[in-house]
Amino acid sequence: MVRTLIFTALAIFCFALPFFTVSCQGQSVSSVRGIDLVIGHDVPSSLQSGPAQHIAPNIWAAAALILAIVALLVIAFWQREPAAIPWITGLTAAAVLALLAVLLSVRDALSEHAVLTIRAAYGYYLTILFMAAGTVSSLFSRSAAPRQPGA
Repeated sequence: MVRTLIFTALAIFCFALPFFTVSCQGQSVSSVRGIDLVIGHDVPSSLQSGPAQHIAPNIWAAAALILAIVALLVIAFWQREPAAIPWITGLTAAAVLALLAVLLSVRDALSEHAVLTIRAAYGYYLTILFMAAGTVSSLFSRSAAPRQPGA
């Protein structure tokens, strides 16, 4: 269960890293961190004098962060309870699915600006990797959990 705790904590930390880079005609315009997606972010216009476009808070990024935090709390406080393992697995797996939905929703949000290119950055991939590793390690915790006498 300690591995799952570490992977989940690392995934939460990765929200401070760049999730996406926004570029215009090959020139980097902005970098969007995971936390920026949760609280909203202004992306500079593709035109030099144009107004910045505000990206509203992304429900999928917020859901992924909330699920990861709840999973971390469940691991921290109920790790000795065998009944917690399905909850941990479900929470981390749901966070992975929410993170995958982030990519699609961010691309849709800026799709009307044909000159802007959105690319996933290393923070996004690391977050998915650590959450998926947390899910897998929680599955292995299930098989390694000691059985109750008489069960």
